[in-house]
Amino acid sequence: MLKSLAPDEQLYANIIRGDVELKRGHAASAIDRFRAALSVSDAWLAHFERARAYVAAGAFTQADSDLELCLQRRGEATAVYLDDNPSYHLLPPVYYYLARAQEGLHSPAATESYKTFLSIKQSGDEKGLVADARRRLPSP
Repeated sequence: MLKSLAPDEQLYANIIRGDVELKRGHAASAIDRFRAALSVSDAWLAHFERARAYVAAGAFTQADSDLELCLQRRGEATAVYLDDNPSYHLLPPVYYYLARAQEGLHSPAATESYKTFLSIKQSGDEKGLVADARRRLPSP
């Protein structure tokens, strides 16, 4: 069914389906959907979403790799929806999920990644991520 869609439509259909699976708590199915999206296009958004699913699945090494790639290609975060509207709001959560992956890998770098996320999002809450990041920081 998805093969009959244009490549951009296949990409976003797989990302949406992956997000649904992730929200249902089915990280492995979500990862499969995001892999399918990446087989259509090496899209920044698909790497970010797959990293979130890897964190949910406890696959921290894989999450770290995808999130590092997202940071290397941070400019693409401004155009994830392939339209003329900038979408830079997706970059700050990369630091949160990178910190989660680093925490899972027992890396001391997690603290700095949480601090970077919080310095960007000081006044807002990104779906509860700010409160969670604050809880995860070591006590001074």
